[in-house]
Amino acid sequence: MESSSAAEQFSARQLKASHQTRNQAEKGLNFSRKKIRPALVERCYKCHSTDAEKTKGGLLLDSRESLLKGGDTGPAVVAGEPEKSRLIQAIRYLDDDLQMPPKEKLSPAQITDFETWVKMGAPYPEKTKAPGDASRITHHASRVTRHASRVTHRCLRPLGLSPA
Repeated sequence: MESSSAAEQFSARQLKASHQTRNQAEKGLNFSRKKIRPALVERCYKCHSTDAEKTKGGLLLDSRESLLKGGDTGPAVVAGEPEKSRLIQAIRYLDDDLQMPPKEKLSPAQITDFETWVKMGAPYPEKTKAPGDASRITHHASRVTRHASRVTHRCLRPLGLSPA
């Protein structure tokens, strides 16, 4: 009985830790959505996104994978380590050869937000797709097909038949 109690306590601790991790992840994504992504869209995407006419420096900033992969000079972000992240170096304007955005420096508050974000591990929401996106339509169609198969199977089973 003691082992059951110990197992229950262990399970409760795991559940609590899992819940805290999920909360931290959601907090990071919300921070990214509210503070980081708007700045990237407004100040960086013109030259560093998949929608840019010409991507500069081989660097895309519109996905976490792209940020970690980086561009011609290496990773833009080292998750958890702002001092090693070229993106942070660029927005701080400490190097005359590496200053982004090029026309006007971000505000001190924005720079602090980016530093905080990198310390958090650079959480980045997945790209959202347009409502009419083909993959979304395909996903819903496959759900409908699976549901129809289950209903057909349930209806035929009492008759001793199976779906074709």
